[in-house]
Amino acid sequence: MLTEPLNGKATHVIEVYEPQGFLNQNPLHVAEVGIVKTRDRAEYFLANLDQPFDIDGEEVTQVILQPRYYGDKTIRAQKDMCTITIFRVKPDCKMDETTELDLTSVTKWGCGKINPIRNGKH
Repeated sequence: MLTEPLNGKATHVIEVYEPQGFLNQNPLHVAEVGIVKTRDRAEYFLANLDQPFDIDGEEVTQVILQPRYYGDKTIRAQKDMCTITIFRVKPDCKMDETTELDLTSVTKWGCGKINPIRNGKH
């Protein structure tokens, strides 16, 4: 389990609310990769999973997160606790903070709450 920054990047805990019946590790522990943008400059928060899981025969290693409520900025998901929409990155689309996000590279998957880990606590 990640409890300290990984390579200088923050770590977070995601409580998965949907899909209901999610049977893998919950909460998820993730390490921040950074903010990625679409061609039209929309921002999303990219994170690597500490423990990948399998959905429909595909391994999920990265997630894209977006604040769920209108008016919340992406930085809120990155720096504070908030409710998020969770997209899973398709296995053949490994991303980093320099990637221009093409929304065909992700699948909308669920929602939950993200909380940054500070000093080993969340």
